[in-house]
Amino acid sequence: MGKPRSLNNVRHPRSRHASPLRQLPCRGQGPGVRGRGRPPRLLSSLRLRIPGGMARHALQHASRTGLLRGCVRTCLVLGVLFLIGPVGKGLTGEITESDLRRALVSYIESRAPAGVEMEQWELRRGDLLPLRGKVVGLELASGAQWREKTPIQAMVETPSGEMRTLWITASLRRARPVVVARRTLPMGHRIGHGDVGTEIQEGWRNHEDFYAEAGEVVGRQVWRPVSKGAHIKSWHVRDRRDMQRGDAVVIVAEGGAIRIEAPGRLLESGNPGDRVKVLNAASGKELYATVVDAQTVHVSY
Repeated sequence: MGKPRSLNNVRHPRSRHASPLRQLPCRGQGPGVRGRGRPPRLLSSLRLRIPGGMARHALQHASRTGLLRGCVRTCLVLGVLFLIGPVGKGLTGEITESDLRRALVSYIESRAPAGVEMEQWELRRGDLLPLRGKVVGLELASGAQWREKTPIQAMVETPSGEMRTLWITASLRRARPVVVARRTLPMGHRIGHGDVGTEIQEGWRNHEDFYAEAGEVVGRQVWRPVSKGAHIKSWHVRDRRDMQRGDAVVIVAEGGAIRIEAPGRLLESGNPGDRVKVLNAASGKELYATVVDAQTVHVSY
């Protein structure tokens, strides 16, 4: 029986660089010394060395053929996709708090009365963000009005195509310019530029009745007296164009105890107190008269 040989240098039988088996010294002998020593454990040597040799051969073969570079590249791509996969899902099709806040601000700016701003907002208890889906619409809750605490509902479309409603309570603040009287304005006074000014007013009470710009009331006639510093409201003044051209009126002529009335039609638009041209429907004549109210004009007799 021949001496055991190490399989450390065994090459693949098909390799062009195969080399003959090399004899290693037995345990307890120096290099180049022959003798009887304890033979190495063949089975142990086979179990420990064959896998390593086969692994090295496989790596060498993969390196020569370019297969190793392809495997490494594939592993890197798969690793990157694995890492960014969850992040990519979070960036698309997800509603965050900042997304919903931007949608609320845009909706309030386009639909709420002038001067309304959102200070805070909160979701109904049980609704949590972030939420998969997208906001497809916002509107006031049924029967709600713009007030300090305004309920708003957001319609959300889920990834499965279902519609879901998020209930939101928006805390709103209103601060806008209003027109005030700089001096006391008596009944019948025609408002001029020096009679009124503007100041910032906060709150929601009767906000629809205030004027925001002085130009809205300049030239109008006072129908109810206004105290100095008071806000001018819609019922304090009459519109400059209460009576329109073509409106039917009653022409009244008075002199002493005599009063004459005739049907007529306005040929010009005007306010109470304005002098306008009217047509006497009975005689067909045109004349000038002073507007008394929305139904009457007065002519001198």
